[in-house]
Amino acid sequence: MTTTRGRRYKVGVLAALMTAENKFICFAGLEDVSAGGAKLKFKKETGVPENFVIVLSSKYGPRRNCSVVWRKANTIGVRFQPIEEPTKK
Repeated sequence: MTTTRGRRYKVGVLAALMTAENKFICFAGLEDVSAGGAKLKFKKETGVPENFVIVLSSKYGPRRNCSVVWRKANTIGVRFQPIEEPTKK
């Protein structure tokens, strides 16, 4: 079993889930967050894919690549994936 290390902060905001191709999946409540991941809650059970992008603002907001770590009814735990830096020429 994987456990998240680090302090978790309750945030209670709405976030959009998108595919890597920038297609909308659904909205989710961002219950809490840590440096390494977050807990998301949905109004009902949903078929969220194993990997997606979480967006905190519709315009130029923070985006993080996520992988699902656990699922329980209408709640999931995700791990943030490293952000790939653009290669310098």
